[in-house]
Amino acid sequence: MDLDYIFNELKKILKKHAFDLDTFEEFLNSKAKIKKDSYHLYGKKQVEKYSKKQKVFLAGIVKQNNYVGFYFMPIYSDPDKFKLSEEMEKILHGKTCFYIKDPSPFNQVEQLLIQGKKLYKKKGWI
Repeated sequence: MDLDYIFNELKKILKKHAFDLDTFEEFLNSKAKIKKDSYHLYGKKQVEKYSKKQKVFLAGIVKQNNYVGFYFMPIYSDPDKFKLSEEMEKILHGKTCFYIKDPSPFNQVEQLLIQGKKLYKKKGWI
């Protein structure tokens, strides 16, 4: 398992869909003490959430010790809009994080990203 390869390939997928989004090498307002390789996509708009305006987080990746985490917020805000394959169900931990350890889910990650981006655009969040 080459996590650098997995991280770089996932980053390419996210970059491919980032042309109209803001990108960051770390999660905005992160309180993490240890910085890890990461890449995140946010909407350019300031949307009121929790009584303050902020950019909406769409998706991101973080290289961990044994996997690359793919964090996908649309599945949290609208879980009924996403039908996951059995493979994706197995690697989903918590509500929004997929533990990617090999290249097999790359196409499914891209399809989720496309679907989530369309959903957030329709809501006016990005």
